[in-house]
Amino acid sequence: MKYAFITALLALTLSSCKQDYTPKRKGYPRVDFPEKAYTQYSGDCPFTFDYPVYATVVRDSGVNAEPCWLNMNFTDFNATLHLTYKPVKDEDGLAELEKQSTKYAYEHSIKAQDITPQMIDDTAKNMYITTFNLSGETATSFRFFATDNKQHFLDGAFYFNTRTNIDSIAPVQQFIIQDLERMLETLQWKK
Repeated sequence: MKYAFITALLALTLSSCKQDYTPKRKGYPRVDFPEKAYTQYSGDCPFTFDYPVYATVVRDSGVNAEPCWLNMNFTDFNATLHLTYKPVKDEDGLAELEKQSTKYAYEHSIKAQDITPQMIDDTAKNMYITTFNLSGETATSFRFFATDNKQHFLDGAFYFNTRTNIDSIAPVQQFIIQDLERMLETLQWKK
């Protein structure tokens, strides 16, 4: 009886090894991107811009939020662009806002492999934009500020709403950054 049990167990073990086992590599889930299409934000704030139809623009609901602080939510990608608008009172105020925005970008230098600033001057639209592309395991990968150098200042910071692995989110990040670049291209101050 004892040998019959051991023989049956051995036969069962050997018969279960007939299929070849190939270990699977670790992978990332497939992301189906929506088709690029845009609509215009033209709320009661002193600016307009195009944003993707698969995003929503809502007022910031934080306790200290001011009237034209907005969040552009990319719900399907668990990401948000935080927009902070400040009226400019004078040249010193503008310099302070630019300094503060630049400081926020460079606070990520501890983890950033590279921070690349780029300046865009469109004098015909009174639009002066500085973008910061951050690479590496940073909390944000894209920041910017835009101003007319007189009365308007808009600061933006893009974040995923969860801790991320830069390799796994790279395609999503690139997809959304194209939308943010479109937003900046179409950004206009209201008269």
